[in-house]
Amino acid sequence: MELVNLQHIPSVLPMIAQWHHEEWLQYNEGRSLNQRIADYQDYLNEENIPSMFCLTDNQQTIGTAAIVACDMDGKEHLTPWVASVYVEQSQRGKGLGKVIMTQLMVETQKMNIKEIYLYTPDAVSFYEKLGWKVMEHCNYCGEDVTIMKFNLPA
Repeated sequence: MELVNLQHIPSVLPMIAQWHHEEWLQYNEGRSLNQRIADYQDYLNEENIPSMFCLTDNQQTIGTAAIVACDMDGKEHLTPWVASVYVEQSQRGKGLGKVIMTQLMVETQKMNIKEIYLYTPDAVSFYEKLGWKVMEHCNYCGEDVTIMKFNLPA
């Protein structure tokens, strides 16, 4: 398995946009799939942020994770964020989330990022096992979520 920058496999962009649209529609009410696909074009640029990474197995995309400037309105002072951590439904329960996050942290270190943030409504223990620390609990888009932070080694 390999974590590949979406820049290198842009043909999968519509598929991952569909996955994410279905998974997180509650955070983007009123946003169409076509709008998400258009927004995801930003991941194809040469910049480090934003970046989308795809977990591939035998050239089949089975998961994703992104690094974005900010993933939560009102928390723009915290940057950058991990977002769009996703494992395709038929591949869940195989430990692939850990594979994605472990490889993503390697990519993040290459970008000389010292600390990174994320929020989760229900996976605090998963991220804590990977070394993430709870920063705060809040309500976001009508859902109780936990903001977490990870300090990357120098």
